[in-house]
Amino acid sequence: MLTPGVCECRGESPSLDAVPRKPKLTRAQLAVGDPISNSMVLVPIPAGEFMMTPFQTIPSEFARRLNENQVRFPRNVPASVRKRLLRFRKQNSLHDMLKKSLQNHVKFTQPFYLSVCEVTQEQYERVTGKNPSAFVVAENPIHCVTWYDAVEFCNRLSDKEKHRRCYEITSIERDAQGSIEQAQVRNVLSANGYRLPTEAEWEYACRTGASTVSRITSSSRRLKDYAWFLSNSEESTHPVGLKKPNRWGLFDMHGNVWEWCQDWYSTRPLGTVTDPTGPASGSNRVGRGGGWSSDVTDYRPAARMPFGPSHRDERFGFRVLRRFAK
Repeated sequence: MLTPGVCECRGESPSLDAVPRKPKLTRAQLAVGDPISNSMVLVPIPAGEFMMTPFQTIPSEFARRLNENQVRFPRNVPASVRKRLLRFRKQNSLHDMLKKSLQNHVKFTQPFYLSVCEVTQEQYERVTGKNPSAFVVAENPIHCVTWYDAVEFCNRLSDKEKHRRCYEITSIERDAQGSIEQAQVRNVLSANGYRLPTEAEWEYACRTGASTVSRITSSSRRLKDYAWFLSNSEESTHPVGLKKPNRWGLFDMHGNVWEWCQDWYSTRPLGTVTDPTGPASGSNRVGRGGGWSSDVTDYRPAARMPFGPSHRDERFGFRVLRRFAK
């Protein structure tokens, strides 16, 4: 049986013999502990802090680019304005003001464990008995799953490994295929089972704790080494773990499939936040990371998409998280 997510081969599906038992970790990760390897492989993510860009609050394309430390200006910015703003930029006044006013200072007081890859079709089917994917390949990420499907998978996986469930799901309405169409979901913050990452946890892991522009997404040429996206995916998902991992050993944080996060989609408050859990209510859930059909702009670590929790298409999958237990 395949143990996905830690394969270092390129261009072909990973085999059991090719999969190392432990992914390569940084010293900070090793200080937390060893990877978890039960139903899937999860790597430790150290506690820390970073600057999180509230993407939807940036007032203009130009401000967004300044905030991401990009030098190029949009075409609609007049030459006279470019010259003046570049002078301010050299003096660090406007640039620093935008960076400070348009970012959240996010702190995590506890480490956590995050799955080294997106949940595969084999893993999903082993837990739920179903595989709703459009591109049916065992080693590929599960897709065509709703947010409700993802949290129900987390609960079932927690049951299988005898952990406390992270979600209380009530008032359930199911469709003809048995999938949840509507429900009330309450997060059990003290539970030790599996859950979706919050978008703050997701972005922190994607950036590997850094607050600077991601080198991975700074050019489409570099992105091809790390992600399946519009220009190289051939309009399909691909087996997990074939591209390069990020510095914390996480594969496919960019591309392959969009990843459901736990949060409701909302405008995030600015300022310093500690262990954020997201809004208490909303109408849409958050997708992160871009997918096989996305262009380069969707791969910025701050990029996010709103979709209803019952939304289902071939672009959406997920990965899972567990709390750190001493």
